[in-house]
Amino acid sequence: MEFHDIIEKAKLELKALQGEAGKDKTFQAEQRFFSSETAQNQFAGAIKRLLDINKWSEESGIRATFELFDQNGDPKKADKPEIGDYFRVLLPGVPLENWMKITDIKTSIHQAEITAHPCANPQNNHPEVTSHFFVKETSSIFRVTVDGTRIKAYQIGLNEKINNHDEAGGRSLANTLIAEAGWNGMQFIQWENLTAYWSGAKNGHNGQNHH
Repeated sequence: MEFHDIIEKAKLELKALQGEAGKDKTFQAEQRFFSSETAQNQFAGAIKRLLDINKWSEESGIRATFELFDQNGDPKKADKPEIGDYFRVLLPGVPLENWMKITDIKTSIHQAEITAHPCANPQNNHPEVTSHFFVKETSSIFRVTVDGTRIKAYQIGLNEKINNHDEAGGRSLANTLIAEAGWNGMQFIQWENLTAYWSGAKNGHNGQNHH
């Protein structure tokens, strides 16, 4: 890498830490089968695992907790979400709630995905505060696909910009620390295991992190 490129990368990292620039990150895992017919038959299970947000933590073995809530902010026990529902993410060792709103759900015989964005806590009256370490313009896409003999799973983060300005609501420093910890490894551990779970892989060794 040329010195100029190193400097530019450092500048981008600084802007990212200051909440002025966003990052795109993708985590991927796959499960291979002996035939495309078998993969297609197993794909219904992958869709079910993806949609059942309440079981993400329990079944995948991750330490973060994901919980589904309805459009009123009440806990929802359903095994699939609806557009307009919320989910709450509790990170291990972090006494802050992180909320996301589901804005799109698509399912077909070859692909299923959930799109969500950071949002305000639906259980309080502060809509101007984004209760998440990323800004509300960040998009998270959770996806499973079947392609020939492979079932693939993805977590795609688009425009991951740290929420450390006006909409942070007093948690600017905490959000910066959480986001930086995620970029430096915490995200990898979490999404490696979750994508492996969605795809049906028995462990996370098939996961790949593509920047």
